[in-house]
Amino acid sequence: MNTALELQRLRAVAHRFILGALWVHVPLIVGLAFILGRPLPFFGLTSLALPLVVMTTFRVMPEGSTARVTEGIALMASVSLLVGVLAGQKVQVDMHMYYFAALALLVANCDWRVILGGAATVAIHHILLNFLLSSFVYSGGPDFLRLTLHAVVLILEAGALAWMAFTLEATFNGLAAESDRTRAAHAAS
Repeated sequence: MNTALELQRLRAVAHRFILGALWVHVPLIVGLAFILGRPLPFFGLTSLALPLVVMTTFRVMPEGSTARVTEGIALMASVSLLVGVLAGQKVQVDMHMYYFAALALLVANCDWRVILGGAATVAIHHILLNFLLSSFVYSGGPDFLRLTLHAVVLILEAGALAWMAFTLEATFNGLAAESDRTRAAHAAS
């Protein structure tokens, strides 16, 4: 078994799944914006730009973590658009659970940088909008205690997921190195 190839395959599957989710979000966000009377140009163009940026990044630099981190940031930004388009709706607060599900999906990249990039995106989004446009994050106006609670939960989850992704990548790399040593030993004998 070629573990380097297996890691590459796992990351390719993760990429297809996350890119697919980004494309599914486009009509969902546009439809919700239309139904709820939100600014269609903003929500439509922003949601469309996210998968296009990811596709372009993967074409320009398919190797390395930059494209994967870009994809993680785009997924979190897309979830932020879903939360924002639902401003004032009863389910807006429930949509926050999607951040945690989306962060968990990013573990399939086996790259801790992707988790940290995604978590940083959520943190920046919540900090800025809490004070500038709080209704796009949660109802009830700016709330430092609520922001702190969200930050603590985000840090706990991102830390655990980043550690898991780091461990998975290290395991794959260790297996690849062991496989190389075994092949070299067989060739030498």
